[in-house]
Amino acid sequence: MLLNLETKEISKSEINTDQAESYDTWLLNSRWLVFSSSRLDGLHTRFYFSHLDDKGTFTKPLILHSGGANILRSILKIIQYSGIGEVKS
Repeated sequence: MLLNLETKEISKSEINTDQAESYDTWLLNSRWLVFSSSRLDGLHTRFYFSHLDDKGTFTKPLILHSGGANILRSILKIIQYSGIGEVKS
């Protein structure tokens, strides 16, 4: 769910599903969202990333496959060095 701070309207984003989803966290530039969801099989929770563009539309969520913290650090560095977002270590 998203809260429009100007209009105070709450809306369901296009990336939400009927599966359990939680722990939304925005990266520093407020354009990338990481969240957990059981959308893949309805049982196991996995982490997903989605980008919010200038028009307020989310990209298709990208799954973060299990592989430990090193993969997460690599993804965050890619986002940081690509100029897409600012990530602090």
